[in-house]
Amino acid sequence: MVKRHLTPRLALAGVTLVIVLLVSFTAIVLASAIGGRAPGRLLLLPMAPLPFYLFALWTARTAIVRIGHGDALRVLVSPMLRRIGWALFLGGLTQVFVVPWLGHLNGGRTLAHYDIGAITLGAVGVTLVIVARLVRDAEADRAELDQIV
Repeated sequence: MVKRHLTPRLALAGVTLVIVLLVSFTAIVLASAIGGRAPGRLLLLPMAPLPFYLFALWTARTAIVRIGHGDALRVLVSPMLRRIGWALFLGGLTQVFVVPWLGHLNGGRTLAHYDIGAITLGAVGVTLVIVARLVRDAEADRAELDQIV
C-alpha cells in the first residue's frame, strides 16, 4: 500500500515543487534587493548556501527521472550519493563559516555561526560521501565476483 504512493512521478513532482519554490523566493528577494526596496546585502547574505542545496535537489531530481525511465539503480546510487553529499557538506560549511565571514566584512561581529541545522546537513553530507564510496567499492567487488562465477 505504501509502495503505490511512493512512485517516481510523485517524488519528481515533490522535488520539482521545492526547487521551483526556492528559485521563486530567491527571485523575489533579488528583485527586492535590486529595486532598492530592501537592504540587498542583508537579504542576500543568508542565501549563500542556496546554490549548493539547489544542486543537491537537482541531482536527486535527475536520479528520480533516470530511475523512472528504467536506468539501473546500482549505476545511479553511488554518484548520486556522492554529489548530494558534497553539496550538503559545502552548503552547511557555507552557512556556518562563509555567511558569517561575509557578514563580518560588512560590519558583523562573528566569524562563525552555530547553526544546528547547517552542521547536521554538513555531517549528513560527509556521511553520504563515505557511503557512496562504500557502495562504489561494493559494486566493484560484486562485478569482480560475477566475472569469476
